[in-house]
Amino acid sequence: MLLSDHVGSDSTDTIIYTLNGEKRQIDIERELRRQMGDNQSIFNNHHVYITGVGWLGEDKVEIKIWGYGDIDPRGFTLRYEFTIGDGFKKLQ
Repeated sequence: MLLSDHVGSDSTDTIIYTLNGEKRQIDIERELRRQMGDNQSIFNNHHVYITGVGWLGEDKVEIKIWGYGDIDPRGFTLRYEFTIGDGFKKLQ
């Protein structure tokens, strides 16, 4: 299950719940921050939204990240493919 919860006017939580074989909860923002390392400037914006667009396969989802703030006053939009167990790949 892919769940995007608009928890406030300036953020969204997106969680993947897996139920096949083992119950698991994957926090997309936490995984994205872990993979990006020091290249996390998008998270220094005041408004950052991470939304699950949809499933691309059994273990892949499309993720859309957008927002604006001091770092990106004109806004930004990024799209990633997230594969469970493998991480993120930026989409064009």
